[in-house]
Formats: sequence, structure tokens, C-alpha cells
Amino acid sequence: MRRRGIARTTLILIVIAILIIAAIGGYYVYRAAVKPKVEEIKVGVVLPLTGGAAKCGMLAKQGIELAIEHINAAGGIKSLGGARLVPIWADSASKPEVGMSEAERLITVEKVHVLTGCYQSAVTLPVAGVAEKYKIPFMVADAIADEITERGYKYVFRIHGKASWYGRDAVKAILDLNERAGTNFKTIGLVYVNDEFGISSADGFKEYLEQLAPGYEVTFEEAYPYPIADFSPLVTKLKAANPDIVVHVGYTDDCILFMKTLKAMGWYPKAYMGLGAAGQTHPDYIKGLGKDCEYVLTQTEWQPDLLLSPKLSQFKWINEEFKKKYGYDMTGISADCYSSTWILYYAIEKAGSIEPEKVRDALASVVLELPSEEVNVILPYSKIDLTKEGQNPHTAICLAQIREGSFRIVWPIEYATTDPVWPAPSWEERD
Repeated sequence: MRRRGIARTTLILIVIAILIIAAIGGYYVYRAAVKPKVEEIKVGVVLPLTGGAAKCGMLAKQGIELAIEHINAAGGIKSLGGARLVPIWADSASKPEVGMSEAERLITVEKVHVLTGCYQSAVTLPVAGVAEKYKIPFMVADAIADEITERGYKYVFRIHGKASWYGRDAVKAILDLNERAGTNFKTIGLVYVNDEFGISSADGFKEYLEQLAPGYEVTFEEAYPYPIADFSPLVTKLKAANPDIVVHVGYTDDCILFMKTLKAMGWYPKAYMGLGAAGQTHPDYIKGLGKDCEYVLTQTEWQPDLLLSPKLSQFKWINEEFKKKYGYDMTGISADCYSSTWILYYAIEKAGSIEPEKVRDALASVVLELPSEEVNVILPYSKIDLTKEGQNPHTAICLAQIREGSFRIVWPIEYATTDPVWPAPSWEERD
């Protein structure tokens, strides 16, 4: 009888153990089959909201902010049940070391799922290293130094062009405008801010000038510190060299000061061109100079004029909403950041996951013909392809001329909305 009791007890214990194991196994099978609902995707954004580049940083912020509003209004990440994108803002204070520490804070403390920013190349480079270290997908927003996507990083992506490609398109524009006007302006004065952005932009310009424009020559070259309080010594030397064309890489406040110094010294080249789609593209550049910025040429990724193009006319409403919300038109900075955010959304949608590796893989497989009904990319590109080094090769950098206080597209010819004034009149010839 006792043996039967022991056997019965053992059997009961075995059955209980089996039931417990089955219950535990069933729970984990359930957990694997039914994923916890994702309510939000945290997007860490590092931008210069204070410091010397704050004006440009605010334009970048506004572009990202509006894109996220539009994405969420359209249903969020549908593959994740409508999860919303939530921006977590961080201020780099226009300093690389601050941007780097803020990126690390966003990842380790705020637990963001992806990163974007940082406008300045000098800040973007160390932030890219942080993103790679922690294996967090990073969508570069408006920083153009070549090196950003040439370090072999697996988690860093960029839809817009490298700095050297801006140089390529600037050289092409000079050649075309010379040919169109029957002019022969071949001497170049090259002036640029002494940081990653300025140096890589200038190097790219010189490289393509040598390749594409034999006979053209840089007869004056000087880098300057940023910020800068006085351009007089530099402009004195530039005026003495008297190049046909001045090509200038800078931010908004230094570009304003530079033009004021040119006028104070009574000298203007046959053409003045902003390289890198930066300081001269900001609305405050026109506000700060008034009529004195008339005839300035500047590279730009985007201007409202581009909406006259049949391929981009469907996006006119986006600029109208931007202007209603912020009080002025989008610039290349805001349009680029707006578009970059949409590609980040597109990758998360395709990944159907917030796991960093899956989002990275989705970004690395992006091949998208433009214009697209899936994303609001408002740049004049034919395609987005991030399959090689995370860098889109299908970029186009337009050239605008300031005319009566507005940016008008003058190059490429197929996007032009007016003929350029080339050469520009001297100060004495202006009203």
C-alpha cells in the first residue's frame, strides 16, 4: 500500500512538472508570437540650437519637426500598428564635443531608437562615431563632409551629396554660365571657413576645377577662423588679387559680414558664389544685407522655385504649410532635413521593427525612384540609393541667384526659372 502511495505521488509530481513546463513553454511561445505593441519610436535629434550655427540649426529643426508631424498625421509607422515618431531634441551648442556627449546621452539615457542631425560636419563626424559604437542607425541631416560616409561605418546614412560633389556642380555651373553668356571668367578667389565643412568643400571644388576646367585657376585662397570679427585683412588681399569669381564657403553671420566688408572696400567680383548651400541660403542672409545681397549666387539643394518643375509641383502644399507654420519659405537646409526624415521613416516602415540592426538593414537596402507616392522627398533627385556606403549618389545641387530679395533658380538649365545676371554689376553701377 505504501509503495502504491509513493508511486501515485511521484506520478502526480511528474504530471504537475509537465504542466508547469508546458505552461512556461506556452507563455514564451505566446510572447514570441504576440509582440508587445510599439507605441512610439524615439528619434534622437542633435542640432546646433545655440551658438554660431544656431540660425541654420533652427531651419534644420523645423524641417525635421514638420516631417514628423506629416508622418504621424498620415498614420505613423503602419507596420508597427501606427506607432508615432517622437523627436527628442538635443543641443550641440555648435560644438563637436557637446554634440558627441549629447548623442551618447540620447542613446544611453533617453534610449532613442534612431539618430538624426547634426547640420555641421564638424559635429556630425564624432556623432557618427558614437552611433557606430552603440550600433544605432544615424540619418545624417544636411552635413556634407565627404569623410562622414567614407569611414566604413555600417550605421551611418546620407541621402544628400558630399561636399566634393558640391564642388563638382559648382564648377559645372561656372562653365555653363560662362558659355551661356559668352564670357571667359577663369580666375577664382577661394575663401572658406576653417572647419571640416569649409575645408572639404574647398578641396572638392579645387579637385573638380582641375579635372573639369583646364585653364581655370585659383589665384587667391584663404581659410578663416569661425567665428570671425573682422574680414578687412582678408578682403584687402582678395581685392589686390582681383579674381574674376569669388567662391565662398561659410555660415550665415560670417557671410553677411564678408559682403558688408566687400562693400565697405568698394570692390565686387564679376561673380560671387556661395559654395556648399549654407550661409547664403538662409533667409536671414537676405534680411541682414537687404539690397546688398542682390546678384549673389548660391548653391542650394532646394528653393520654392523648384516647385514650378512638373516633377515637384505635387509637393507645393508642403512649403505652404511650412510657411504658414514658421513665417517663411523652406530653404535647402529645411527641405533636406524634411526629406531625410521621410527616408528614415521609410526604412523603419520597411523594417517593421525598432530593433537597431533591422532598421539599419532596411536603410542599407533603400532603392527608391523619385518622385514617390510612399515618401515626401522634395529634393530634385531622380533616385535615392543607400546600398553603397550608405551614401546616395543621385544628387543634384542647384544654383540660385538672389533677385529682388528672392532666390531664383538659374542652374541646372532644366530647372531654371530666370536667366542669370552674369557678370554682376559693380557697386557703382547699382541703384
